[in-house]
Amino acid sequence: MEFLVNSQTLVDELTNLIGVVHTTNSLPILNNVLFELDNNRLQLTTSDLETTLSSVIQVESKEKAVFCLPARMLYDALKTFHPQPLTFSKNDKQITFVSKKGRFQLVSAPGYDYPKPLEIPKPESIKIPVDLLNKGLHNTLFAVGPPELRKVLTGVFFHFDRDRTNLVSTDGHKLVCFGLNSVTHQESVEFIVPKRTLSLLKNILMVSEGEVNIEYNKTNVRFSVDSSVVTCKLIDGKFPNYKNVFPPESDLPNVLTIDRLLFKSLIDRSVHFASRTGSEVSLKLEGSSMVINAKNTDYNHSSVESINCDYNGDDLDITFNARFLSEMLKTLDTQFVQLKMGLPTSISILIPFIEEDKQQQDHQIEMLIMPTR
Repeated sequence: MEFLVNSQTLVDELTNLIGVVHTTNSLPILNNVLFELDNNRLQLTTSDLETTLSSVIQVESKEKAVFCLPARMLYDALKTFHPQPLTFSKNDKQITFVSKKGRFQLVSAPGYDYPKPLEIPKPESIKIPVDLLNKGLHNTLFAVGPPELRKVLTGVFFHFDRDRTNLVSTDGHKLVCFGLNSVTHQESVEFIVPKRTLSLLKNILMVSEGEVNIEYNKTNVRFSVDSSVVTCKLIDGKFPNYKNVFPPESDLPNVLTIDRLLFKSLIDRSVHFASRTGSEVSLKLEGSSMVINAKNTDYNHSSVESINCDYNGDDLDITFNARFLSEMLKTLDTQFVQLKMGLPTSISILIPFIEEDKQQQDHQIEMLIMPTR
């Protein structure tokens, strides 16, 4: 067996695939990357049994072979090369690859020992443009709950419907709903995809174009884009009824419109003077003035900063967790944002502020945050 491949092409693919390989695997074979050579087509696969990533690259060969190589060792070695052709050959269990000035050998493992990817017989399918799904994941992954929370809160909820598609995430303190107006489905479809899988998918989407084909059944989902495929088990359980959490517009009469980066810098500066446990920062809004203050009574630290602002509503004194608010502002990318508020103890909503008509937007973002008491 022999094939010729560019070192940079191989490294680029392994950069994504290596994300699935744990440092401690239950099965030693999972420390490997599976090579499946079929003439000039080479498929590379990594898996942790829960998530499987595979991609196809073009090589120069007229042979077929299946074998496994240690993933991390191979990746760490290959990324030290300048882009150049590498010739791989196999002799029994020994794999040799030759560069311009060197010769390197690795012991391979049998390809038939590698676990088969999850099967999705007779799947349903939905397509989403790459750029929209990438943006949706960017705006939801940060709000996914940590592993110690309820399992259903440790992934992103996909909700396809006749009106639009929503991607939703929450950790119990903040909730994000990313709506795709241009992606609809005749029947309502719901499933929860683990955060880790979607983080790996997002890395692939950043260098992809076109559409993502999503195939799913009751237990598994597969994302196919360009020459890459990501397959994983869905999180079992029912996601909270997120639509019931959103307050009506009439309950949010107080609206602050402000430059996003200015607002973030004010919040980030104040948090240094706040309590480390609660990270609480208060906003006092009166007329066209906003005063931001923070206190740390344990060390007698405090900060007060006042600016003119665009505010419509009643005088209001409301307190937020500054770190949560800063995360939200960092994730959004518009120049201005709006913070819609009601009572000091009620849910507030942060949205990007765009002067164009909402109907002209291909997506909508709403971020819910609970004030602290």
